Amino acid sequence: MHLLFDILLIFLFIPSYSCQNNLTYVFSQLTIAEIELLLNSNGFILTNSSYVKRLSSSTVNFLNSTQIVLSANDIQSIAVTWDTGDCTFPSALALQYPSINISSPICFTELNITATNLLQLTITSKQLAHAAYIFMNHYTLTYFSIIISDSSSFYTNLAQEFSTYLTEYSLILEQFLFKSSFTSSVLSARSKG
Repeated sequence: MHLLFDILLIFLFIPSYSCQNNLTYVFSQLTIAEIELLLNSNGFILTNSSYVKRLSSSTVNFLNSTQIVLSANDIQSIAVTWDTGDCTFPSALALQYPSINISSPICFTELNITATNLLQLTITSKQLAHAAYIFMNHYTLTYFSIIISDSSSFYTNLAQEFSTYLTEYSLILEQFLFKSSFTSSVLSARSKG
């Protein structure tokens, strides 16, 4: 599921005109090597350090990752890809950086903050599909594949609902894959953009 959120959130926050000078910082447990292995995406936007700066959210490295963000001056947006439902950290980032878009996949608690730059994704969020459509339309992409963890019916339902929204925009679901049952060779080039 972390991979699905990585893909969606990165696509949401990378306007092509600003990528030359600014980065999307992504807090995630997935490494660049894992993305390259799973998606065969070496050289594509998800692994290109000119677009995305990946920061570890693992226990050992989380403090260092936070310090990197706090000292950075080239932030376009920040994506937090964990799925714990705790939005305390993304909320703090949103308050610290009011002009930068911050995203967190799922917030299970109501947040009492005035920040308007925090995007909270939920299972019923059509805004996420619309944002993905805008990105895909900008790059003239038609096909998409969804890769999810097969450990939870919640995430399977979330991915199915997301694909339904995208197909409403005349985009074509090429494949629906579980992380444990595929290799990078099963994805076509048209779903890797």
